[in-house]
Amino acid sequence: MRPQPLKIHLRRQADAECVVKALAEYPVNVLDVSDGWDVDVEIRSRSLGDVLGALHQCLTDNEIPLVRVALDGRTYAMEADLR
Repeated sequence: MRPQPLKIHLRRQADAECVVKALAEYPVNVLDVSDGWDVDVEIRSRSLGDVLGALHQCLTDNEIPLVRVALDGRTYAMEADLR
């Protein structure tokens, strides 16, 4: 299976660094963009669930309320469980 690019957009650099640590087992690249930070992750389709699970746990643990995730030309929102 060929790798797929997954882009996670965050507003703060500290949040981007947290996500990079949470996804350390995957190849990542961090980009400083005009409205925040993009974390690009190369994943294989079989690991998509693991990546999204690790990302969600990171958001919840670090109280990052919302991120945008782009995959296959579509953009999604992921919210943390901050109850």
